Amino acid sequence: MTREEISILVNGQENFENKNALIELLRSSKSLLFIGAGVSAQAGYPSWSKLLTILEKAALSCNNDFEINDQERINDPLNYVLSIKKH
Repeated sequence: MTREEISILVNGQENFENKNALIELLRSSKSLLFIGAGVSAQAGYPSWSKLLTILEKAALSCNNDFEINDQERINDPLNYVLSIKKH
């Protein structure tokens, strides 16, 4: 997508109307705003992948028996974090 196409999407009339409808919905207390991880990343917090890398490095530096498990990292990341925590 080109910058011009992005600009049209962001600044277009339909987006403006959708934004205003969302604002009104939020003001009405009939909705719940859910913000995903992208907001955290834009604020400078690490992505999930980057956080796992940071935790892996810490575990490796603290404990010689910790081994990075790429398969578990991908298939069961929450369990993988728990295994890192043990080290």
